[in-house]
Amino acid sequence: MRPTSRGFMLGLAVAVACWLSFGGLGTRDVTRKAESRLAETSQEMLASGDWVVPTFGGKIRLEKPPLMYWVIAAVSAPFGRVTEVTAMFPIALSGLSLVLITMAWGSQLGGPRLGAFAGLALATMAGFYIKGHHIEAEMTLALFVSLAMWLWARRWSGVSRSPVELALALVSLALAFLTKGPPALVFPVVTFGSLAVLGWRKPDLRSRANLWIALACALSIASILPWALAVAALQPQAFGEWWEEIFRKRLSEDSSHGEPLLHYVTHLLPLLLPWLLLVPMAVRSLRPPRWSRDWAPVIAWAVMGFVAFSLFGGKRWYYLLPIFPPVALLAARGLDAWIEAPAGRLTRATTGTILVLSGVMALGAPGFALWSALTFDLPLIAPLLWSLLTFALVVVFMLLVRRAERARAAWALLLAVSALWVTYRLTVWPMENRDKSTEALARVIRETVGEEEPLWVFQTHATEMRFYLGRPVSELDSGAELLSQLRADAPRPLWLIIDSEDTEDLEGFAWSLAAEEIDGRPWEDFDFALVQVTGSVSRESSDHRG
Repeated sequence: MRPTSRGFMLGLAVAVACWLSFGGLGTRDVTRKAESRLAETSQEMLASGDWVVPTFGGKIRLEKPPLMYWVIAAVSAPFGRVTEVTAMFPIALSGLSLVLITMAWGSQLGGPRLGAFAGLALATMAGFYIKGHHIEAEMTLALFVSLAMWLWARRWSGVSRSPVELALALVSLALAFLTKGPPALVFPVVTFGSLAVLGWRKPDLRSRANLWIALACALSIASILPWALAVAALQPQAFGEWWEEIFRKRLSEDSSHGEPLLHYVTHLLPLLLPWLLLVPMAVRSLRPPRWSRDWAPVIAWAVMGFVAFSLFGGKRWYYLLPIFPPVALLAARGLDAWIEAPAGRLTRATTGTILVLSGVMALGAPGFALWSALTFDLPLIAPLLWSLLTFALVVVFMLLVRRAERARAAWALLLAVSALWVTYRLTVWPMENRDKSTEALARVIRETVGEEEPLWVFQTHATEMRFYLGRPVSELDSGAELLSQLRADAPRPLWLIIDSEDTEDLEGFAWSLAAEEIDGRPWEDFDFALVQVTGSVSRESSDHRG
């Protein structure tokens, strides 16, 4: 393979990954609770100048370690406030960096072609693309964990003995701990713990794995102690809360996210598509005795990470975002094996599966673009052009497969999936952002509610609006708390932001509210309603409801 062709493959993969990571940066609203907490906490840190004790809505927030708050606040400091762009930039950069690390690891394992395949597979996995555009800590956690795992895997396989790489791996894992806390340690512990067990007859491998686990745990926990001691000095009463949230809750079953054992089978595996379909080819090409030290950490990382998090009570699919890189590496190996494999049952099955997937893309992309444009009055030309490009690339892929030119067909398939995500970005993205625009709703509220009038949020359904309103918002968690506040001597009128689905619950309080003096203003395009209370509230018994 000529150097120019190697450079072209890697350069093309980097260019596509850059567009998929940074395309549309800042054009999506903050619409999720986790996003609003991260963005607003960073904003309050920047505004107050207190970089030690994070707050959200003026209340101390220690549920998560502080690294992401620091990073977003630092990026936003030159602009004076946190915006969608400054909050999203570190996440987009983390996603791109993770793709580059995966490409470097793939190139080490199988050459530039496998590295480019792995980078593009990761960038176009459904779950990776979706989470790469959310203002949350998981992408940065995956970056630090993956960098540490790769550098230590190089030592495990004998590729490197550099003390600088060892130090960088430990620092990276410490940063992962500062990003998310104890979950960051699960992946190296279960990966190299399993390798230590499997290599028990090889003392050198077992001792390497055990040493790595001990160093990683010790340094990671030590990395958070300076911040913890600073919090304890400034807010002594908060230290117990910090210990409770960061350690005890994170290491025990999280009942609020409790899910059954097989939750990830149905909720995570679809988000690894389409490239999960190539893993069987990889398993066949790497089956014993052809497994090597090079691939052992990759396989153990993907398998043991999945198993370990399945055993935990608290489950969310994005907890397993750090296993996306090893799955991408295995998918790239499968694609490489498919290119080189002779005709056989598994090869034909893989070809047929990819052809079916390609047919769905070829028919779905133009239809999706047309449906979105006609239904939601979106501009038609750009989505249509990209969907036609997807169609053309899929047709090229099918022709190349027919001519047995699998290497070129693989590139056509990778670029077609990338084009499909661009079509998604031009169709679904604007539709979702417009229909659930938190900024638009906040603008309506600012126009309706006076600066001096009390504003409440009921049952935390609209906490993300803190980021856009730029004013104090009181949070109410239950109907009893709502009634208690309404009965207090609060000034009138007062305003309540409530989920549209909960307005019926509010109707249940009609016995205690002057119904003719309540003005509800729901918006069909939003999930929320704005309710104005102008009259007094009765103190009659709750048994008199209705």
